Amino acid sequence: MPTALIAVLVSPEKIGLGLTVFVSIESGDHSKEWLETFASAIVAIPEVMDVYRMAGDVDYMLRVVVADMAAYDEFYKRLISVVPLKNVTSRFAMERIKATTALPVPPATKNPRDRSAP
Repeated sequence: MPTALIAVLVSPEKIGLGLTVFVSIESGDHSKEWLETFASAIVAIPEVMDVYRMAGDVDYMLRVVVADMAAYDEFYKRLISVVPLKNVTSRFAMERIKATTALPVPPATKNPRDRSAP
């Protein structure tokens, strides 16, 4: 029988994860092998909340949550040991202004072929 998963939304600060870091990564290697190694390593790191492959001047953007700067330094050392990286830039959030998990679901639109009254 499958195990049910339950997600609970909590304030990171309430559980000792007070530092949010946005990490931009530039890769010098864009091979399939590099990406597979990078992706499998990144998804296994619990501090990484989100990972995006980007268009533009950076290749990947990570959202990382850690307790403090010392914990980030430990994360950073693990990150740079995974695969060769051209550049890693860290931006530290000073304040969370908005955070939501609700998607902006668009309202249902009327089918133009539907001749019934609104």
